[in-house]
This record gives sequence, structure tokens and C-alpha cells, in this order.
Amino acid sequence: MLKLSSTAALAVFALFLVGCASQTGKTLVTYGRGVSDIPAPVQADKAGTYSVWAADAVTPVTSVKLDAGDTYGFRAEAKTGDVVAFFKTATREQEIPLKEWIATSFSWKYQKSAK
Repeated sequence: MLKLSSTAALAVFALFLVGCASQTGKTLVTYGRGVSDIPAPVQADKAGTYSVWAADAVTPVTSVKLDAGDTYGFRAEAKTGDVVAFFKTATREQEIPLKEWIATSFSWKYQKSAK
């Protein structure tokens, strides 16, 4: 019985490592759920694909192409006060709900340069 429990624990740990290793990109700004301070919005320093990731997720919540100077980050939604991810370009602004209830944090990551 002990051998089976050890094997199951090892399998769960391996799946955890695979999930963490599958997130790509450079982390730029992170919001920790339950933290009172929302990080200040930032401007993209170069054009490319930027993605919002929930902690330990294997796929991003969303990905968007931004140009240098576009703004992105986290903010409180005006009506409910819920924290959302957002981006603002010269022609478009969008809020992205953070619906992954089990996630303890969310991060914007730079994925790749624009081609």
C-alpha cells in the first residue's frame, strides 16, 4: 500500500512540474489574488505577443499583439471592483476577467516579438 501511495505522489509531483514548465515567455507583471495592492499599469517596451497566465496554467487566459507604448496590466473593474487584466492600444481597450477561481496569481508575460 505504501508503494502505491508513493507512486501516486510522484505522479502528481511530475504533473505539477510539467504544468509549470509549459508556461513560456518572460514574466513582466504579476497580480497576487488577495493582495491589497494592484500593480501599476505598464507600457510595452517592444512590439510582440503578450499573454495573461494564471499561476500553474498550461495555456494562457488570453494573448494579444501589442506595440511599443501600448499599456497593459491589472485594475479593478469599475462596476464590481473585481480585479481584471486589461490592455489599451491606440485603437482598442479591453478588460479580461480573471475567472480561474483556483489560481492564486496572474501574470502578463512577453511571448515573442512581432514579425
